[in-house]
Amino acid sequence: MRYSFKEVSLIEVLDIVGFIMMIDVSDDRKRDFSLCTSTLKCQLEVERHYFEYYAGAVKFVRESQNFDDLERYIIIMNKLFYHEDYRLLKLELKEKLLFKNFSIDRYRVYRHLIDYKRLGLQQVVETLQEDHHISDLECAKICLLENDSTLATYYLKKVNFDIDENMLSLLKLKDIMSLMYYQRKQVKSLALA
Repeated sequence: MRYSFKEVSLIEVLDIVGFIMMIDVSDDRKRDFSLCTSTLKCQLEVERHYFEYYAGAVKFVRESQNFDDLERYIIIMNKLFYHEDYRLLKLELKEKLLFKNFSIDRYRVYRHLIDYKRLGLQQVVETLQEDHHISDLECAKICLLENDSTLATYYLKKVNFDIDENMLSLLKLKDIMSLMYYQRKQVKSLALA
């Protein structure tokens, strides 16, 4: 399931502890992490062996087989790591993601590699469109994913979608495929009339 930035960024301490336990095989450190009750305690525990945990986390990122796992790893790493090496890794991943054909799955990871909270959705979408030539339809999909039906409507109108009440309800459900089907059906009925 695809979630908005706000929804997916809400990770729990158990997610962090589980990720660190996947990296570290030391029983002593696993016991220390199992006692973590807050993100801050996890961060302090990681700080004690920062580069060791960082190297393990990078290995997981590089070996991830799908965008769901990659997104999850990046979200957790954003909570734990901050050195220059991590910033450079994020830049590398950002370039790799945008070098190939754009997709919503690629965007889901990309949004965690930038300062999304500071930039805001509109600026992110505009930057993607200007710098990476993302289509208006892809911009609308991003806006739907991020629960911004007003901005999605703006981009859908740019690709000649006629927005009516039925389409607005589909927009609120974030159902781009049904929107496209509904619009094609509308166009066919007008052509037959």
